[in-house]
Amino acid sequence: MKSKTHPVTIYRHEYAPPEFFIDEIHLTFRLDAKKTIVTARSSLRKNTDAHSLSLRLDGENLQLKSIKINGEPIGITGYQQLEDFLEIDTVPDSFSLEIVTEINPDDNSALSGLYRTNGNYCTQCEAEGFRRITYFIDRPDILTRFTTRIEAKKED
Repeated sequence: MKSKTHPVTIYRHEYAPPEFFIDEIHLTFRLDAKKTIVTARSSLRKNTDAHSLSLRLDGENLQLKSIKINGEPIGITGYQQLEDFLEIDTVPDSFSLEIVTEINPDDNSALSGLYRTNGNYCTQCEAEGFRRITYFIDRPDILTRFTTRIEAKKED
Protein backbone atom coordinates (compact mmCIF):
# COMPACT_ATOMS: atom_id res chain seq x y z
CA MET A 1 0.00 0.00 0.00
CA LYS A 2 1.37 3.38 -1.00
CA SER A 3 0.90 6.58 1.01
CA LYS A 4 -0.63 9.80 -0.29
CA THR A 5 1.75 11.80 -2.44
CA HIS A 6 0.07 15.22 -2.23
CA PRO A 7 -0.68 16.96 1.09
CA VAL A 8 -4.27 18.07 1.59
CA THR A 9 -5.04 21.52 2.98
CA ILE A 10 -7.73 21.52 5.67
CA TYR A 11 -9.31 24.87 6.50
CA ARG A 12 -10.81 25.82 9.86
CA HIS A 13 -14.20 26.68 8.30
CA GLU A 14 -14.38 23.08 6.98
CA TYR A 15 -14.17 21.61 10.50
CA ALA A 16 -16.83 19.09 11.46
CA PRO A 17 -16.91 17.20 14.77
CA PRO A 18 -15.89 13.55 14.56
CA GLU A 19 -18.56 10.94 13.89
CA PHE A 20 -17.09 8.70 16.62
CA PHE A 21 -15.05 9.13 19.79
CA ILE A 22 -12.37 6.67 20.89
CA ASP A 23 -12.40 6.75 24.67
CA GLU A 24 -9.45 4.43 25.19
CA ILE A 25 -7.04 2.28 23.25
CA HIS A 26 -4.81 -0.53 24.49
CA LEU A 27 -1.86 -1.19 22.20
CA THR A 28 0.36 -4.26 22.15
CA PHE A 29 3.48 -4.15 19.99
CA ARG A 30 5.34 -7.38 19.17
CA LEU A 31 8.48 -5.67 17.91
CA ASP A 32 10.39 -7.01 14.98
CA ALA A 33 12.52 -4.96 12.59
CA LYS A 34 10.72 -6.28 9.51
CA LYS A 35 7.40 -7.55 10.88
CA THR A 36 6.00 -5.75 13.94
CA ILE A 37 2.51 -6.89 14.91
CA VAL A 38 0.32 -4.20 16.48
CA THR A 39 -2.87 -5.19 18.29
CA ALA A 40 -5.11 -2.21 19.03
CA ARG A 41 -8.13 -2.73 21.31
CA SER A 42 -10.34 0.36 21.47
CA SER A 43 -13.61 1.48 23.05
CA LEU A 44 -15.65 3.61 20.66
CA ARG A 45 -18.93 5.48 20.83
CA LYS A 46 -20.87 7.37 18.22
CA ASN A 47 -21.14 11.13 18.51
CA THR A 48 -24.80 11.82 19.33
CA ASP A 49 -24.90 14.33 16.45
CA ALA A 50 -23.52 11.83 13.94
CA HIS A 51 -25.59 10.25 11.19
CA SER A 52 -23.14 7.78 9.68
CA LEU A 53 -23.60 4.03 10.10
CA SER A 54 -20.02 3.30 9.05
CA LEU A 55 -16.70 3.98 10.77
CA ARG A 56 -13.81 5.46 8.78
CA LEU A 57 -10.28 5.08 10.17
CA ASP A 58 -7.08 6.60 8.80
CA GLY A 59 -4.19 4.30 7.92
CA GLU A 60 -1.07 4.31 5.76
CA ASN A 61 1.32 1.50 4.82
CA LEU A 62 -0.41 -1.03 7.07
CA GLN A 63 -1.01 -4.69 6.40
CA LEU A 64 -4.39 -5.54 7.92
CA LYS A 65 -4.44 -8.91 9.68
CA SER A 66 -7.85 -8.94 11.40
CA ILE A 67 -10.79 -6.86 12.66
CA LYS A 68 -13.22 -7.71 15.46
CA ILE A 69 -16.20 -5.80 16.80
CA ASN A 70 -17.32 -6.82 20.29
CA GLY A 71 -15.12 -9.91 19.97
CA GLU A 72 -16.67 -11.07 16.68
CA PRO A 73 -14.52 -11.19 13.50
CA ILE A 74 -15.60 -9.07 10.56
CA GLY A 75 -15.46 -10.76 7.19
CA ILE A 76 -13.94 -9.07 4.15
CA THR A 77 -17.41 -8.08 2.93
CA GLY A 78 -17.90 -5.97 6.10
CA TYR A 79 -15.23 -3.38 5.34
CA GLN A 80 -13.34 -1.58 2.60
CA GLN A 81 -9.59 -1.08 2.76
CA LEU A 82 -8.21 1.63 0.51
CA GLU A 83 -4.82 3.33 0.19
CA ASP A 84 -5.20 5.70 3.14
CA PHE A 85 -8.21 4.51 5.14
CA LEU A 86 -10.27 1.60 6.37
CA GLU A 87 -14.05 1.87 6.42
CA ILE A 88 -16.13 -0.58 8.43
CA ASP A 89 -19.60 -0.70 6.90
CA THR A 90 -21.99 -0.92 9.85
CA VAL A 91 -21.10 -0.44 13.50
CA PRO A 92 -23.16 -0.14 16.70
CA ASP A 93 -23.47 3.13 18.64
CA SER A 94 -21.01 1.88 21.29
CA PHE A 95 -18.59 -1.02 20.83
CA SER A 96 -15.15 -2.50 21.31
CA LEU A 97 -12.91 -2.71 18.28
CA GLU A 98 -9.84 -4.88 17.85
CA ILE A 99 -7.59 -4.34 14.86
CA VAL A 100 -4.40 -6.30 14.23
CA THR A 101 -1.94 -4.83 11.75
CA GLU A 102 1.56 -5.63 10.58
CA ILE A 103 4.13 -2.92 9.92
CA ASN A 104 7.76 -2.91 8.81
CA PRO A 105 9.83 -0.43 10.89
CA ASP A 106 12.95 -1.00 8.76
CA ASP A 107 11.16 0.01 5.55
CA ASN A 108 9.50 3.09 7.06
CA SER A 109 11.59 5.97 5.72
CA ALA A 110 8.88 8.62 6.35
CA LEU A 111 10.17 9.22 9.91
CA SER A 112 6.60 9.04 11.23
CA GLY A 113 4.75 6.21 12.89
CA LEU A 114 7.06 3.42 14.11
CA TYR A 115 10.43 3.25 12.38
CA ARG A 116 14.00 2.14 13.03
CA THR A 117 17.09 4.25 12.73
CA ASN A 118 20.61 3.13 13.65
CA GLY A 119 19.11 -0.03 15.18
CA ASN A 120 16.77 1.94 17.50
CA TYR A 121 12.99 1.81 17.40
CA CYS A 122 11.47 5.29 17.26
CA THR A 123 7.96 6.73 17.06
CA GLN A 124 6.70 10.02 15.72
CA CYS A 125 2.95 10.44 15.78
CA GLU A 126 2.40 14.22 15.49
CA ALA A 127 0.87 15.24 13.20
CA GLU A 128 -0.96 12.32 11.61
CA GLY A 129 1.82 9.80 12.21
CA PHE A 130 -0.24 7.40 14.30
CA ARG A 131 -2.00 6.22 11.13
CA ARG A 132 1.29 4.48 10.22
CA ILE A 133 1.00 2.32 13.37
CA THR A 134 -2.65 1.22 13.28
CA TYR A 135 -5.98 2.29 11.84
CA PHE A 136 -7.32 5.18 13.91
CA ILE A 137 -9.32 8.41 13.66
CA ASP A 138 -6.05 10.31 13.42
CA ARG A 139 -7.01 13.90 14.20
CA PRO A 140 -6.18 16.18 17.13
CA ASP A 141 -9.71 16.39 18.58
CA ILE A 142 -9.84 12.66 19.32
CA LEU A 143 -8.79 12.71 22.98
CA THR A 144 -8.05 9.08 23.73
CA ARG A 145 -6.47 7.46 26.80
CA PHE A 146 -3.60 5.21 25.67
CA THR A 147 -1.97 2.23 27.34
CA THR A 148 0.90 0.43 25.64
CA ARG A 149 2.62 -2.91 26.04
CA ILE A 150 5.83 -3.64 24.16
CA GLU A 151 7.04 -7.20 23.64
CA ALA A 152 10.44 -7.85 22.09
CA LYS A 153 13.46 -10.08 22.23
CA LYS A 154 15.77 -8.94 25.00
CA GLU A 155 18.58 -8.18 22.55
CA ASP A 156 16.27 -5.83 20.61
